[in-house]
Amino acid sequence: MLIHGKERGFKLTIGASKKISIICPDKDIKNIGKLFKESDTARMIDLVAFICSGLSEGYEMEKKFTTPGYEPDVLSEEEIMSLGINEISALQDEMMDVLERDLNTEIETEPVPTKGKKTGKKASK
Repeated sequence: MLIHGKERGFKLTIGASKKISIICPDKDIKNIGKLFKESDTARMIDLVAFICSGLSEGYEMEKKFTTPGYEPDVLSEEEIMSLGINEISALQDEMMDVLERDLNTEIETEPVPTKGKKTGKKASK
């Protein structure tokens, strides 16, 4: 996402999860949706700024370790607070997309090959 002329990335890394979990009910990232259910506008803006800054930090830290010589430039809460209404709305959409993608815990697996036929029934003695 382009913010103040710079392309910004977001990722829910272990570090970002740890940071964001602190504000979640029961300090569990899986409860993040509960944060938004009863939030007023001011609280919602604070949440978006905090979470997006954490997701930016996750992306930047990963890039630091995967791209030689890269210097992280984390999107700060202060910079997020300088955005306009349309920009914060787009940022919130991006945040939700990243959380939905990265919180998905389903793992695709291949069936384990077995010898012989699998009937699903137990043999009787």
